[in-house]
Amino acid sequence: MLDNFFSCHSHFQYKYFLGDAGFDSIDNYKYLIKEHGMIPIIPLNPRNSKDIGKPGINENGIPTCPNDSSLLTKFDGSSKEKGRPLKLKWLCPKSQKKKINGKTT
Repeated sequence: MLDNFFSCHSHFQYKYFLGDAGFDSIDNYKYLIKEHGMIPIIPLNPRNSKDIGKPGINENGIPTCPNDSSLLTKFDGSSKEKGRPLKLKWLCPKSQKKKINGKTT
């Protein structure tokens, strides 16, 4: 998207890039600094800043717990937000759902 913008507006000169948390990635920072000499001002995405590890996948394609690869996660349904792709939700078998203000979390 950034390549497209800069190619369509090559005559514009910017010192700063102000973006929302959706632009929070190392590749975007490098691109803006190295390719365009811009200073990126982008808030950190809290989902990108947690250090919880990455789940593995077993031989049957089932995700495993990021903290213990011997534990298979449990399928917990799906969610579809407007304008976003379908998300499949998986839970660690050690996790427990709670009700907060009448909603299960």
